[in-house]
Amino acid sequence: MIPTVGFQMVGKNSDKPHIIQGPFSMLQALVETMLSAHDERYIEQSNRYRTIKIPTLGISTTQFDLSREESLLLYESGVRSGDRFFEDWSVQYYEEQFIKYQQALKI
Repeated sequence: MIPTVGFQMVGKNSDKPHIIQGPFSMLQALVETMLSAHDERYIEQSNRYRTIKIPTLGISTTQFDLSREESLLLYESGVRSGDRFFEDWSVQYYEEQFIKYQQALKI
């Protein structure tokens, strides 16, 4: 068994709500919300032991025109999150959680 670790960007991406201009934009907002909630639930239920959650500091994951300062803040956020995660991490804990999750799948 080789331990794997994932990363999840977390936090409020924007204070602005979706702008609904008709049925298509309503459907798009609904699907985005459902996918986000589904992903969060899946990670919380079955992969929390191997997921490093990185605060986005209010920066959207599709915001590509970052300033140097924003980029450094996100980098530091990731480093701090990784450091916190690995402070308590051990192969033994990982294996215990992995086995627990695999057994839950068989039920």
